[in-house]
Amino acid sequence: MLRQVRQMMTTRGIGLVIAAAGTIWAARCLGPEKLGISGMILSLLAPVTLLVDLNQDVALVRRYKICETDDARARLIRETFIFRGLLCLAYVAAVSCVLAITGLPGADWHLGVMAAFPLLLVSVNQGAWILQAQENMPARYRALMLQSAISAGCYFAIFRPGRVPAGTDIIVMAAAVGAEYSLGWWYARRPLRPAFSSQAGFSIWRWSEMSSGLRTAGEAFWAGRWLAITGLLSYLYIYLQSPLIGLMLGNEALGHYRTAGTLLNAFQAFAAMVPALLYPRMIEWHRIGPEHLWAKQLRLAGTALCFFIPGACAAFLFAPYFYKALYGPAFLSAAYPCALLLVARMIAVVNGIFGWGLWAQHRDRLMLWLTIATAVISLGLNFSLIPRFGLVGASSVCVLCETLMLFATAAASRIVLRQAAVVAIHSPKTSELD
Repeated sequence: MLRQVRQMMTTRGIGLVIAAAGTIWAARCLGPEKLGISGMILSLLAPVTLLVDLNQDVALVRRYKICETDDARARLIRETFIFRGLLCLAYVAAVSCVLAITGLPGADWHLGVMAAFPLLLVSVNQGAWILQAQENMPARYRALMLQSAISAGCYFAIFRPGRVPAGTDIIVMAAAVGAEYSLGWWYARRPLRPAFSSQAGFSIWRWSEMSSGLRTAGEAFWAGRWLAITGLLSYLYIYLQSPLIGLMLGNEALGHYRTAGTLLNAFQAFAAMVPALLYPRMIEWHRIGPEHLWAKQLRLAGTALCFFIPGACAAFLFAPYFYKALYGPAFLSAAYPCALLLVARMIAVVNGIFGWGLWAQHRDRLMLWLTIATAVISLGLNFSLIPRFGLVGASSVCVLCETLMLFATAAASRIVLRQAAVVAIHSPKTSELD
């Protein structure tokens, strides 16, 4: 695991430096208004992506881990790919019909909306869940480094201040994510190449095989419906905030807020390593015993807090100076919201240590109820605080909701542990009676 962490941090660190330089240059060239238009399009693209993958990666990793042969793993990958691919095409057709009837909001939106369709096709149905199940996340980060290099290269080669139409950054994103998509699938298929070769007679165009695969995948996705609902509800307190800012405060404010999110992509990329690496391990730790998993969770959470508390203090001290140096005075109003969002994402990492542990124990429905409660509170706070406090109110909602979710997942994990201990105490007595 330490070797994988080293490889991931090296490749992702290089990629993030390249990506940060490119996105900062793109923001300076586009300006707040055009950046806000792209941000609104991308925020509306997020729920469509959720409706395709249905938050099933958690269940797919569990299913992959229990497959006994490579042929079974290859079959699982094929069925999932076909199911998600057809679902994505259906949504693309539906959205196209709606846009044909209603039309686009304005000329500045045309380019970005058109570029959103290819971006959606390469954003969904990626092989990241396979690499996670194979415990080969360094390969995933090498693909992401390629994406960063392509996007930054295009930004520096094409973008010039004041001469870039709105939506051009989405075209660049579609091309870069497409390259990352191809390389990621190459890595995911490589260990299973003999299994895919042995199924060479399989054809997605043969109706009997396609219908059988769709039926099997559909049944598996229905079994994981609690995960799907959890993912959709998570949108309410994670992704819905961006379109709300655009509607309540305007595209320029959304452009300011988007720079904060872009700047935090570096931290988020490293934070995403935690569940990516630990979730397969948590499944194994739970097999050893619930107490073993709980001890590991407490140790990991304590270690994370030792780094995050001083990091949060430093963020508030240096955010204005750092922001002005990178983006210039035009975006300075997003400095403290950026610091608050960093605190929220730090709390989310600790929250994930307990949340992914619940998923490792198949507590999907419990996570759903926790997400429902947090989403309802988040929605109410967003409508209340964003009009009154602007970007600071929006980022404060993120901090409050992630803190609430942390306490909820930690308490739920403790309750699950106590229930497992009660079952362990009473099971020997039951055996003697039997």
